[in-house]
Amino acid sequence: MKYFIPLLLLIFTNFSQAQDESPNKQNNFSINIGYAFSQPYEGEEYNHGGNIQLEYKHILNKFIDIRPYFSLMAIKSNSDDLIQDGPIETATMTTLLIGGKTRIKAPLKWFAPYFEIGIGASYGSFKTISAKLSIKKTGLFYHIPASVGVELGPKNNINLALNYYYHPNVEQKTGIATIGFSLKLK
Repeated sequence: MKYFIPLLLLIFTNFSQAQDESPNKQNNFSINIGYAFSQPYEGEEYNHGGNIQLEYKHILNKFIDIRPYFSLMAIKSNSDDLIQDGPIETATMTTLLIGGKTRIKAPLKWFAPYFEIGIGASYGSFKTISAKLSIKKTGLFYHIPASVGVELGPKNNINLALNYYYHPNVEQKTGIATIGFSLKLK
């Protein structure tokens, strides 16, 4: 873990240098908002909350984008956790996420399906409780984002997606249904 942050900084430094040399200088930002839910890896119950994410879109070619992102996520415990029969299951978080994703898409107008995967860091507080474990941690942890979605519109500037974040250090997974809009910079 001690090598993770320097490696992440090295990747973003190299990305910013490579961006200036790119023949296809399209600067776009994407703003995504969504409904989020989380649950323990081994659990059945889930909690819900919200997410807002800002992405920078660097187009390598018509099939592949590189997307550094910054996100705020808050998922709180359901009030029903306190009065249910049986073991309590909960997965909550209040966190900042930063990382990078690679998007592979079918470059079609009006409807461009895609898949993306990456790696990132989460800083915040996490609580995961299930029948088999009880984890309460605050700090910096890595996560693995994966998404499926579609870009809509004649310029593919509307985004609908299902995003997943896997947090191995705190044994919880998060799903987010998002809608987003791309803004072109001049």
